[in-house]
Amino acid sequence: MLYGQKGFMAAQIKTTATINNETHTAMFHLEIQEGAVYRFSKLELLDLPDPQLQAVRRIWKLHEGDVYDATYVKDFLKKSVQQNPVLSGWAVHYVQTIHDDTLQVDLSLKFRKMSQ
Repeated sequence: MLYGQKGFMAAQIKTTATINNETHTAMFHLEIQEGAVYRFSKLELLDLPDPQLQAVRRIWKLHEGDVYDATYVKDFLKKSVQQNPVLSGWAVHYVQTIHDDTLQVDLSLKFRKMSQ
């Protein structure tokens, strides 16, 4: 996840191990290819009434063109949505769409009112 926080959505890690049977040790080698940096493109909010929609827009901090943080949406849902009274009683499902051709990421958040 560390690389995803920095916009590296296609980072690859190649591992190899050298095992020494005499000393009962192993040495691991990591080769990291970060790839391109992806940027946040757009946020789509679905099935949310206007007061809640405005609240989400007000507290959402990831902006178009920002380096994409793959951990942001989970942290946002865990902290901001749960701690904001106007969003109490709403369940959220999100879809992250990665566009390799443009190096951009879109997010779609679908809200559902939970039964009381």
